[in-house]
Formats: sequence, structure tokens, C-alpha cells
Amino acid sequence: MQRPEYIRMISELRKGDIIVVRRNDRLGRTTYELIKLMVEWKEMGVDFRSISEGINTSNKMAVFGICSARYLRKTNEKS
Repeated sequence: MQRPEYIRMISELRKGDIIVVRRNDRLGRTTYELIKLMVEWKEMGVDFRSISEGINTSNKMAVFGICSARYLRKTNEKS
């Protein structure tokens, strides 16, 4: 799948930038994908925030928040 706007955004990222999305599923379809992206961004000095899930990689609870949000969403969808 081609994602030209995503590719453009990634090419323009600089240390100190913050990626903000309404929902984290706009960037990745699996928890693994999201964690991998956030680790890469963190190594670049870039933070990530998801408004709906309340994720903010500038704090230490970010990965826990991602996993919890994904689990709760899947649990709710099955109900």
C-alpha cells in the first residue's frame, strides 16, 4: 500500500518534533507495528501522541498505554 503523505511526513521529521494523530490505528494496524514505529521515532528524538488513546511517548507509560488501548478496543469490538 502506498502512503505518500506518511512517507513525506517521515522524510521531514526532525529531533524535537511530535507526531500527533487522532487515533493510533491511523499509523499501524498492529500493536507490534506501532511499537516498532515509536521506538524508531524515539531514537530520532521524535515523540508520538494519540489523542483518543491518550498515548504520549514523552512519558514512560506510553507502551503500556498502546497495549492497553488495543486490548480494550478488541475486547469491546467482540462484545
